[in-house]
Amino acid sequence: MPKPTETRAQWVARKVRQRLRGPDPAPHPNQCFLIGCERSGTSPMARVMNAHPQVVMGNERYATLYNEMRVSRDHYLVGPEHFTAERFLDFRPGDSHQLPPDFGVRHYEVAAQRFATGDVHWVGDKVLPPNVWLVRTLADRFPHARFVLIYRDALDVCSSWKRRSDDPGDGWRDWNGYQAGLEHWHDGLDVAEWFLDGDAADRLFLARCEWFFDEDPTYCASLVGFLDLDMHPSIADNHAERGAEFRRRRATTPSSLTEEERQIVLAGSEPDRVARLDRVAEACRSGAGVSGSRPGSASS
Repeated sequence: MPKPTETRAQWVARKVRQRLRGPDPAPHPNQCFLIGCERSGTSPMARVMNAHPQVVMGNERYATLYNEMRVSRDHYLVGPEHFTAERFLDFRPGDSHQLPPDFGVRHYEVAAQRFATGDVHWVGDKVLPPNVWLVRTLADRFPHARFVLIYRDALDVCSSWKRRSDDPGDGWRDWNGYQAGLEHWHDGLDVAEWFLDGDAADRLFLARCEWFFDEDPTYCASLVGFLDLDMHPSIADNHAERGAEFRRRRATTPSSLTEEERQIVLAGSEPDRVARLDRVAEACRSGAGVSGSRPGSASS
């Protein structure tokens, strides 16, 4: 029988796919998804997470499939079977726009080496753009997965979107300007609030980009603890390197927004919503986690 969240047509399609491909291989027991609006620090965060020798993070490993999943509302287009070592390293043209041999050869060579050791604790991926339906579906399809969501100041996000869309040599589409960036930034806040208001809240680690990449290593150590791992020199070193680069770029890159555009972004920056996320992010930074930000908790 169809599940409550799927139509009969989707159920029939799922059964046909299962029959054609045969039984799924046993998935890796632990998945972790990194979520955030583009230009919010998702790439350096993915590198930090992947620096731990017991973590394998894709870099938009299944980006095309996530998009198709969202557009078609097909709950079963991506599932635990995609996070077996065999499937994760089986690069198919319809998986993503970022695949070897054109992208990430060394990244996935390291992944293969880690799978071969048998000591991988988390297999995950960066999921863009933030979308409540997609994230809700992933949370349902991966009931034991954990989620890391990173967010950043709206002015910095929108300035970065405009800078890239204005550069003809960048490859960033010209309609992806600051207003599109603001829409995606709002989508990221929506995803964060969906977690905080639902049953999956304790599966979330919330990271404020500017805080995560400052000089204090506490936030990174709390992320490692959230993943039930021991701190390792490789992730500490990578965090320090990524943080120094983030702070350098932030200090030397002027805003690309005009004063009028800046005022438009500020008008849509929703300080009350951000303040709520900041309280949760502070609890995550301190190691108390999402539960530590709730009224009546020991750290409140």
